[in-house]
This record gives sequence, C-alpha cells and structure tokens, in this order.
Amino acid sequence: SEAADHLPKERPSGKSTPSFRILVVEDNEDAAETLALALGMGGHEVKTALRGREGLKLAAGFRPEAAIVDIGLPDISGYEVGRQLRAQFPDILLIAHTGWDQPEDRKRSEEAGFDHHIVKPVNIQKMIGLMKRRPA
Repeated sequence: SEAADHLPKERPSGKSTPSFRILVVEDNEDAAETLALALGMGGHEVKTALRGREGLKLAAGFRPEAAIVDIGLPDISGYEVGRQLRAQFPDILLIAHTGWDQPEDRKRSEEAGFDHHIVKPVNIQKMIGLMKRRPA
C-alpha cells in the first residue's frame, strides 16, 4: 500500500529507524515539549525552537523532513518561517499550528506553502497521523 511506503524500515537489529526529522517551532514551551515528546515516542527525531529565527537557524543543520510551525511567534511570523522552510526544503511537510481558524488564516497559511492548517489546542493523534502521510 502507499501508506506502507512511508513507514520506518526495519533494521537487522529489529529496531525501526526514526521516520522523520521534525522541527517544532512553537513559542509555548509546554506545547513544544508535549509535541516533541509525543512525536519522539512515535520514533521521530524532533528538535524544538521557541522563536522563528531560532527555528530557521536550527533547520539549516538539522534538515527537517517535516515542520510544525506556530503562526503567532514573537519575532517573525510563522507564515514567514513556513515560506523560508519551503524555499530551503521544497519537499518538507509543513504544518501550521495556530489558534487562528478564519478562512483568511487558512488561505494565508496555504499561500505561505503549508500543507496543513491545524487549530490549537494540539491534537497529538492528528499530528502523528499527518506524519504517516507525506506529500509525494
């Protein structure tokens, strides 16, 4: 099945490799930690940043395959973070994570290059589910 193509491959030792390198850019420390912990337990390698610029700096060396970005960041907007990540990593899975849910907000996240627009509070199961379906 198509979904099986994106599951972690088994190593001879029986341990599965991390499925994704995921960057979480979220200024709420508790939310960032909760996401990182849950995704880490799912076998993903996760790095977190509390500011947009910090996230972009981290991404340069980490080369994330997915990013969960809060739109309302204190330094630069999550839309700008998303635009820059998309430009650097064209195949990245980008998820906007925000309290803003107006049609205009969804349109802006789409225009910035986000694949998904998830409204807070964080839905861990939904995030984990999205990590299984990578854009082609």
